[in-house]
Amino acid sequence: MGRRERLLVIYDILKAANEKDVFGERRGATRTRIMYKANLSFNQLKIYLPLLIQLGLLEEAKNGRNVRYRPTEEGIRFLNYMEPVREFFIEFIKAERAYKLKNKSS
Repeated sequence: MGRRERLLVIYDILKAANEKDVFGERRGATRTRIMYKANLSFNQLKIYLPLLIQLGLLEEAKNGRNVRYRPTEEGIRFLNYMEPVREFFIEFIKAERAYKLKNKSS
């Protein structure tokens, strides 16, 4: 797969940071957890986290040395808006690949 669109990267970060505990409370996620769940390099993460905080989509919660990130209400709205768009992109990419494979074998 090629590069992800920036909006999809933002979606993946917010989705990863939207972890909930067993009681359904949003507890957020650490940088490492976000990095792995969103499939990002550390350098990419260092660019996106401050940007999303600045845009008001993500908030930082410090508890001693432990820092967690979680989506703001605006971030949750972004996730809800982007879910159908993300599904459309996935279906579009699948169709595009199938089309390319079909035409390649012709």
